[in-house]
Amino acid sequence: MSISIGIHDLSFATSEFVLPHTALADYNGTEIGKYHVGIGQESMSVPAADEDIVTMAAAAAAPIIARHGKDRIRTVVFATESSIDQAKSAGIYV
Repeated sequence: MSISIGIHDLSFATSEFVLPHTALADYNGTEIGKYHVGIGQESMSVPAADEDIVTMAAAAAAPIIARHGKDRIRTVVFATESSIDQAKSAGIYV
């Protein structure tokens, strides 16, 4: 008997809008090194008014469902640092 274990497919989604950290540093009055050196980033994704962690999770899940079909998916792991409701896991909504 052979059991296949591991990550079979992976997908992610992000917003199309980008905020350069130079603009963020200027706005906050901080040194650009806080972002470029401190956290090692030059820019960040910023969601549109109609985007949140659930809509982005659904956008990330859509291509996997298209590739494999919903009946062949056993487990979905939804990892985020954001929340929409402190009482429920965001994965409940997806």
